[in-house]
Amino acid sequence: NLATELATQDEPIRNKVDHIFAQLQTNIGQVLQASVQAGELSNIDIDATSQAMLAYMEGVMLLAKTQNDPTRLRDLLPAMAQIRVPNR
Repeated sequence: NLATELATQDEPIRNKVDHIFAQLQTNIGQVLQASVQAGELSNIDIDATSQAMLAYMEGVMLLAKTQNDPTRLRDLLPAMAQIRVPNR
């Protein structure tokens, strides 16, 4: 979270944070694409869904850290599998 705060003030840090988030979104997107190809998912916007999943995951981690409660991860991360953004 310090990195995201510094990202508004320091361009090299912002670029690094952006690169990390982009890589995470790409990884999530690859898993979603494999699920679509396997017939496990259909009619989803892979880019938007991977972005929504990343945002949810980051939010859950922020809650767990600020509340000093790692059980938030266990309790809330499974819901990430339910996130779907349909194709338009």
